[in-house]
Amino acid sequence: MAKVAAFTTTSGGMITIPSDYSSLVSVECIGAGGNGLAGDNSYTGGGGGGGGAYAKITSATFVAGSSYTAQIGTGGGTTTAGSTTSPGGSANTCMKDGGGTNHYVVNAQGGASATDLNGAAGGNVGNCIGTTTQNGGSGGGGGPTFGAGGGGGAGGKNGAGSTGNAGTGSVGGDGGTADSSTGGSVGGGGSNSSSTNAGSATTAGPGSEWTCDSINGGAGGTIGCGGGGGGGGTYTGGGVFNGGSGTTGGAYGSGGGGGGGCTTGGTPGSAGTGGAGFIVITYTPVAPTLAPRVQVFM
Repeated sequence: MAKVAAFTTTSGGMITIPSDYSSLVSVECIGAGGNGLAGDNSYTGGGGGGGGAYAKITSATFVAGSSYTAQIGTGGGTTTAGSTTSPGGSANTCMKDGGGTNHYVVNAQGGASATDLNGAAGGNVGNCIGTTTQNGGSGGGGGPTFGAGGGGGAGGKNGAGSTGNAGTGSVGGDGGTADSSTGGSVGGGGSNSSSTNAGSATTAGPGSEWTCDSINGGAGGTIGCGGGGGGGGTYTGGGVFNGGSGTTGGAYGSGGGGGGGCTTGGTPGSAGTGGAGFIVITYTPVAPTLAPRVQVFM
């Protein structure tokens, strides 16, 4: 039976293949999510960050117990497309193998961070390396007198991430679902207000699509693509009150929600950060050595 090893971190930019590794089934990468954008003092809710893309390969050269160059995408990092010789932006998740070319053999682009009231782009399959790829969802949009946009969901092994919801009126948008709606729960958008502080978004949940024999070389557990972070609500009254905060993209790979806006003198809502990426290696382990059987005849 195949075994599953997941990695959410590297050791000095390297990942060590399990000691009982025999042959590869697959390497799967999920890029990191982008950050949302904070609201402003002109009643404007910020856009949501994009979700990370997914990339998978089924052929690579590894040796049990050896270490290989890898990058785990950083939430809110840069998203420059990678290549066989470069990891690209810091939000991308990628890995080299031990083949003769020593190239990156799989790379999942991270989602972009929002820079205005429009939602940011999700990781794109056109900028990934892999035989199977899925797009990350774009962040939802905010706007003047609108709530902030929700973060986009990450792509995964079951499908693409969905776009975060735009702010509706001055209510924040919900986050987008991840991995064709099989990932973690999305963050709910924050409530609006014209008489008190606007509501902050609710927390997005972690994913659990993979059941792992080990995570970062230790005990096993579940891991997966989290839901997109929710966007904060916007305060629209004439008093001095605050916008609602967006929430962080769920673990792992989804975009953060934008922050809600408010009027002059209030504090705009802060934005949620993108979830980090991760790598999953599925492999066939070495067959156990059976003790010899001894029969005695009298």
